[in-house]
Amino acid sequence: MDGIVLLREDHKSVERLFKRFEKTADDDLAERRTIADEVVEELTVHAWIEEQVFYPAARQAAPETTVHILESIEEHHAVVWMLSELKDMDSADERFKAKMSVLMENVRHHVEEEEQDWFPDVRKAMGRNRLTEFGDQLEAEKKKAERGQQMSAPGGHRFGCGAQRRSSLSVLAGAVAAVAGLLSGCGAPAARATSTSMSSLPYCCSPCTHCVHSLPPATVETAAGRQRATPAREG
Repeated sequence: MDGIVLLREDHKSVERLFKRFEKTADDDLAERRTIADEVVEELTVHAWIEEQVFYPAARQAAPETTVHILESIEEHHAVVWMLSELKDMDSADERFKAKMSVLMENVRHHVEEEEQDWFPDVRKAMGRNRLTEFGDQLEAEKKKAERGQQMSAPGGHRFGCGAQRRSSLSVLAGAVAAVAGLLSGCGAPAARATSTSMSSLPYCCSPCTHCVHSLPPATVETAAGRQRATPAREG
């Protein structure tokens, strides 16, 4: 399947879940919880395959989409945190519906920007054959994620993925950090996210204390340009 078609199908699946949620009554707490669980699972897997396969390939094929891709990574980061809060929240909590509403707004905005603002540029740059090849890769990565297998981010950084939703979210948060770092030239993606709780996951999309401290002095390229990163003295 064409890679962009696959991603758009994922978008449609999530939108159907959103519409189901919007139709629920305030006393239909069990149904809301069920739908929220499906949303968490769908978005976790979808964001993972975008981070793992599509974004790096899209940026390479269509460099003019770089700003859009980096913004998409930031949007993924925000979504991950909302998912991490929703997964354990009681559907009777007065904030539950509000949090789902904010999540839906963010995801719909994200989808609209992808599909309208830069997916066409990637399609033009890649062509049908290459998109079909990437579609196969996306499908394979999606099946791997759904089975809860160990997943790896570009550059060989690996993250253990258990079948539980908490593990998947932790993996995704680490992957977002890793891919953001790789796309911006940061050589130290947040691989320690594997065994870290959601509340303390580092996020490195540009040279910062999290990644600079783990690197020897090196030149790192950020989206804004090139700069010398020197580890700060600790203690």
